[in-house]
Amino acid sequence: MKQEGKWEKVFNYSIGCLGLIGVLATVITLLVALVEPARVVVWLQTYASLLTPTPLVIIAPSPVPLPTSTFYPTYTPEPTYTPLPTYTPYPTPTPRPIPATATSSPTPVLELPFLDNFDNGPRPEWRPISGNWRMVNGRYTATAYAHKWAYSIVGDPNWQDYVIETDYLIPGNDEAAILVRVSDASRLGLAFVVDAGGSWSCWRIWQDGEWSNLAIGEAPGASGHIRIEVRGSTFTAYVNELSSFTITDDSTTTGRVGLGSWCRSDSLCPTFDNFQVTWIGE
Repeated sequence: MKQEGKWEKVFNYSIGCLGLIGVLATVITLLVALVEPARVVVWLQTYASLLTPTPLVIIAPSPVPLPTSTFYPTYTPEPTYTPLPTYTPYPTPTPRPIPATATSSPTPVLELPFLDNFDNGPRPEWRPISGNWRMVNGRYTATAYAHKWAYSIVGDPNWQDYVIETDYLIPGNDEAAILVRVSDASRLGLAFVVDAGGSWSCWRIWQDGEWSNLAIGEAPGASGHIRIEVRGSTFTAYVNELSSFTITDDSTTTGRVGLGSWCRSDSLCPTFDNFQVTWIGE
């Protein structure tokens, strides 16, 4: 084989280097052409004396803005009109006829003065609340109620200031009472009591279901006439017009009047006669 000369080796080496450079230049040109084609044209015009072509201008399309979404409010339908009902007045009530026989019965008011001598029996206004009260020998008394207090009341709960008078008789060692300011709630209020055959007297008040002594006075006697004046908070008892026994008490303001009896046997029960109630000052 012919051995290459020195210049031949140099030439071949140069040709090889030029070929490699050309390949690299071609690759670089392609890459640049892909990225910036306008620069390749300028380079060819400058270094290869090519005719200047019309530059390729790539115009990126202008982005078209999307229309702004407009959210309309939720539609609320108008309420269906409902007409108000036509006002119909109520018919005028027809009063129910009251039978001719039916009459109103207001609470009766017992007028003063009130008098009862028991000659024809007790008046119908008396209201026994304990014991058996009746007329015996023209006198008012309680029977068949031994060893217990018997009470009978009369009058109006609105009576306030008045005078009570009655004759009394205590045949045994028993007790008689004159009631004043009797309340409908408790039935009893104050009482002037002649006790033990008239050996002593006292003022009592009804409290919590039993009597309590307020004051004790002198002996009035087993029989006679009692007069009691009730005026405001002052209570005065007169026996036979000889002695007086006065107390002051604010526990009662108005009330009925009444009589009380405590005895051991029917034959010894206290009796009353000529009972009357009048206004103060009459």
